[in-house]
Amino acid sequence: AVLENGLKQIARNHDLKVKNREDIGALNSKLADAQIYNRLMQKQIQVWNDIRNNADHGNFSEYSLDLVKGMLNGVRDFLGQNLGSCQ
Repeated sequence: AVLENGLKQIARNHDLKVKNREDIGALNSKLADAQIYNRLMQKQIQVWNDIRNNADHGNFSEYSLDLVKGMLNGVRDFLGQNLGSCQ
């Protein structure tokens, strides 16, 4: 939820229209298409979304503790850079 809400806020901050039902994938594409960030960052966000989806659906063999730690640090850094402090 933190990543999705952050992406929505980034889109709004750049005057992009956001629909209530847009998910991380749609927001990620919208922001990359608008060149708010590059395609490499788009791919990284998709990886974070995949980790999140696997955890949400109980696919525990699809990710590791290290991947989750990396995701948390990455999301925190990304949102901190794009939204200011996200403590």
